[in-house]
Amino acid sequence: MNKTEIINIFTKKTLGLTFVLSAAAFAFAQEKVGISGSVVSKSNQPVPYASVTFSNKANKLLSDAALTDEKGQYKLDLAPGNYDITIEAIDYQKNVINKQITSAGNIGAFSIDPEKSATNLKTADIQGVVITAPSTKPYKVELDKRTYDPSQDIVSKGGNLQDVLQNVPSVSVETDGTVSMRGSSNVKFLINGKPSALLGIDDGANALQSIPADQIERIEVITNPSSKFEASGTAGILNIILKKSKKTGFNGSVLGTLGYLPQTNLNTNLSWRKGKFTWFLNGGGGYRESKNTQRNSAYLSTGDFRETNNESISKSKNDNYNATGGLVVDLTDKTSINASGTVRTFDGTNTGNIDYTNYAFNNAITTRNRTSLGTNNNLAFQGDFGIDHKFNDKGQNLSLSLSLQSNRSNNGSDINQTQNNLFDLQNLIDQKTKNKTLIGKADYELPIGENSKLEAGYRIDVNNNNYQNLVRQKTSTLPFMLYLDDYTYNAKYEEMFNAGYVQFKSKIGNLGYQLGLRNEYSTIDINYMNLAGMRKKPKRITTISSQVSF
Repeated sequence: MNKTEIINIFTKKTLGLTFVLSAAAFAFAQEKVGISGSVVSKSNQPVPYASVTFSNKANKLLSDAALTDEKGQYKLDLAPGNYDITIEAIDYQKNVINKQITSAGNIGAFSIDPEKSATNLKTADIQGVVITAPSTKPYKVELDKRTYDPSQDIVSKGGNLQDVLQNVPSVSVETDGTVSMRGSSNVKFLINGKPSALLGIDDGANALQSIPADQIERIEVITNPSSKFEASGTAGILNIILKKSKKTGFNGSVLGTLGYLPQTNLNTNLSWRKGKFTWFLNGGGGYRESKNTQRNSAYLSTGDFRETNNESISKSKNDNYNATGGLVVDLTDKTSINASGTVRTFDGTNTGNIDYTNYAFNNAITTRNRTSLGTNNNLAFQGDFGIDHKFNDKGQNLSLSLSLQSNRSNNGSDINQTQNNLFDLQNLIDQKTKNKTLIGKADYELPIGENSKLEAGYRIDVNNNNYQNLVRQKTSTLPFMLYLDDYTYNAKYEEMFNAGYVQFKSKIGNLGYQLGLRNEYSTIDINYMNLAGMRKKPKRITTISSQVSF
């Protein structure tokens, strides 16, 4: 068994591992017993809709509560132990008693006394109730970005990142997964503010299907990047913010979808938070097939009255798996450290078949057939470590992070063409890419008054990329494969990137503005060699960028 087979087995067992861990966690839960009881007044009359809270003195996670019915009775399941029982009801005094729960059964009636004031004589009618709830709008506009919340959009439920992006205003997603903003597909993706192995480096369109919508907290659409982001000439930035569990105890969720052609997705989120420690493990996977058929017919009157017909059929299928595990430790109330690791795989196959038929004016018929087979295999790893510190509760924060990423991608293409049922052309393309990246970041935020904020930071990127492109061709006149010298090459790309930024945000009345300055310094080395010759082209670029936004 080779290394690739071992890795594929590991990644394809990710979902099974998450469910095993989930079952193991529940196995440790203490067995509960069913109890019942009632709440009565001093005159031994039942008290309806009274709140009965059982607080376990040994383990708060075993606490529970119930509400009495119209007859003053209640039922619930509790783990045996010592409990403080709090009884509360409108127009009655709160009563707290202690009781040991040992076995199932009726634990008797609890008595509560009426309030000493006259309010117990009759509950006064109120004039009205004002209920305040957060806005359900999934989209909001801020000074330097627009934010989309997929949890508020039922259309995105059960989908993946590609499905979510289809509902984001100003973002377009093609059927093949290509994302564009303002008419350009030169879009930069970030995960939690930095490039991530979860999306990969060179196959972002395919990797969109590997992030379930259930893991996404929000999407930041940045069409006019501030000085906080690198000065790259993109159409915009999509910053994907993933969820972080804040619930105490063991929490888990499983989300699955089944669609036509077929389309299947299954995702599991597990977390355990107790005291200063939070563990989390997320795993998911999916399989998708698609088919596209196009037929065209044209009549050309350019001297020979030619008629042309063609039919194009393409099919694709892919599967992806990902797993992320990590730990967050709260050192103090204001300082925490975090560490996490991610592995992701993607395998895809695309087949195509195109038939051409040309009818000339002299009844001559020419037929051509073109078939293609494309394969894509991607494996990515990422390790992250970070420190977050809050100086106070007013928003003065310092964040330090370090990320190590590795990505390996293999792409293949086999194209065959025949004319009048005779062999005409064959091209074989094999592309291999290996990327290693180190990213270090430091970001500082300082609020100034109620409406202003100063931000500053530093970032270093070290990239080491290797590319191999092999192109072979066979024609009807040359019946054996030959490498194409101009297109077969090995290339190595190394980059050291340093950047620092400072920006100031504020507003005067309803007018918000932002001033920023960013300085970048990068050293790039390129070593390129193909079969036709060799070239080496080192390059150094120093970039100073400034931006003013209102």
